[in-house]
Amino acid sequence: MFTETEAYGLDFAFVATFLGFLAINLLSPFHVKVAAGAAAVACLAYWGGGGTAAVIAGTLTAVVMGAVSRER
Repeated sequence: MFTETEAYGLDFAFVATFLGFLAINLLSPFHVKVAAGAAAVACLAYWGGGGTAAVIAGTLTAVVMGAVSRER
C-alpha cells in the first residue's frame, strides 16, 4: 500500500482525485442533496469521534438518503 504520501505530495492528489470523481457525478439536485447531507454528517462525526467514524457516518447517511427517497 502507499506509505508516507506526504513526502511525495500525494496527500493532496488523493483528495483532489476523489473530489473530481464526486464533481462529475453530481448530475441532479438529488445527488447534490445527498452529497451535502453526507458531507455535513461526516464533518460532525469527525468532530465528535474521528476519521473512521466520519467515513462510516457519511456513507450510512448517503445510503439511507438514497434508500428512503422517492426521488430517483
